[in-house]
Amino acid sequence: MNRQKHSIRITSQDFGSLHAHLFQDQNEQHAFLFGSLITSNRESRLLINDQWLAGPREVIRQTPTFIEIDPCYALNALDRCRKEGLHIVDVHSHPFAGKSVAFSPIDLACYDRRETWHRRESPSTNSYSLVLGRESMMGTVANGTAGPRSPLQAIDVVGADWWQISQSCEVLPPGHRYDRQVRAFGVETQQRLSQLEVGIVGLGGLGSALLPQLAMAGVRRFVLVDHDIVEETNLNRLYGATQSDIAQPKIVVSERVIKQIHPEAVVQTVQAEISSSSAREALKFADFVFGALDNDGARLTLAEIAARYLIPYIDMGSGITMQDNHIHEAGGQACLWLPKQTCPICAGSISPERAAIDLRDSSISDIAREHYGTREPAPAVASLNMTIASIAASELLMWVSGNHSKPGMVSYDFLRRSTEPIGLPRPRSGCPLCARIATGDPAEHSTYSRRMPHIS
Repeated sequence: MNRQKHSIRITSQDFGSLHAHLFQDQNEQHAFLFGSLITSNRESRLLINDQWLAGPREVIRQTPTFIEIDPCYALNALDRCRKEGLHIVDVHSHPFAGKSVAFSPIDLACYDRRETWHRRESPSTNSYSLVLGRESMMGTVANGTAGPRSPLQAIDVVGADWWQISQSCEVLPPGHRYDRQVRAFGVETQQRLSQLEVGIVGLGGLGSALLPQLAMAGVRRFVLVDHDIVEETNLNRLYGATQSDIAQPKIVVSERVIKQIHPEAVVQTVQAEISSSSAREALKFADFVFGALDNDGARLTLAEIAARYLIPYIDMGSGITMQDNHIHEAGGQACLWLPKQTCPICAGSISPERAAIDLRDSSISDIAREHYGTREPAPAVASLNMTIASIAASELLMWVSGNHSKPGMVSYDFLRRSTEPIGLPRPRSGCPLCARIATGDPAEHSTYSRRMPHIS
């Protein structure tokens, strides 16, 4: 029995235009979606990067209960998949369906014929069949070789908030563990939190302060990435660490913290740098990632992973600047980056020059950091880290619950005891990071660590 989960991930802009097209009137409408496929033993996810919306020239006949498209149009779509290595979604609407929708007998007969044709003409292409109601969906997946169809479990729509078209919400009894939180955000938000897989990259002061807040909020699936071990100087700010943890991997301490809060939580740990292929493979199915990284090379690498796999990403940072033995500046920020809406390169949040230094050979990088004066240990305070981590955790809650209006940065000034929201510019054309959105796995399956795209 095939127990692999199958899902589709699409940006809110693309889904918005698709939904508007499919429900423009009382007739059935049609579209083809194209995407890159990523797979593991437990999940298959299609990342949508383009769509064709069928217009009058592509439609032969249509009524409120039937639509027939031009076979040449369908052949062109399949040819594109074959040439570009993409996979295809054949989607149409049932305009009168609301919260429940199902394939009609005509739909099923058409899909049987089409999938036989697809397997003959393009055996490397997976074929998705999808029908959408106004608030519902039903879908199946057929691989290009053989075997029965598999059900499509969910469509994840990623934008200023996150929502999923799937099965109905569970019912939580009064007085349950999350009763007070549900009173604020609702049962649906709590279910979403329990379904999310959250990646955290960097488990120092900021990352470790974030962990317990997410676990207590109800996140049950984690991917933790950090290559470092616990040192004695970490103990003033590394949440959950004790004297006996010195020389232990930080991921061991972090997993223990999560399990103490949620014994049934699923935690995947990777003791490696973000530039490693093992980190990328572990993170690519995450629904959300947090970065608590201390150099622009690592931040760019995580931003590229988030772009490739359509993953919303919060970048956290904190710092203290000393002058004449006094605190001159102190604070931090949490910034939400969303595919096709914001970009750390376009916004100037990542320095390409610094990133290039960080991504070079380690010996050259050490010399460069010494030149820039960044080898001296920086001041660090637990309360500042916890404040930034709390802001980041709150941003996730706002995003999952649909209360976010738009992505941006929340800046915190430690000395003034104030926060400020800061808007971000839209992505610009020609950005090499934006060009990687929804492209899936890179052509070479090694590491990102010594490569830096040219950024004009």
